Amino acid sequence: MALDKIIIGARIRKIREEFFEESREKFSKRCSLTERHIGQIERRRFFG
Repeated sequence: MALDKIIIGARIRKIREEFFEESREKFSKRCSLTERHIGQIERRRFFG
């Protein structure tokens, strides 16, 4: 289960950086989430 959380965060970061070529700030606006929230997901700290 913990591995799944790592994979999810890594995939989101890869999509943001390689597909959208956006900063966390711009990507968070696209997703209607805070920049902090995106960072937590990418660093695997959001899923508890």
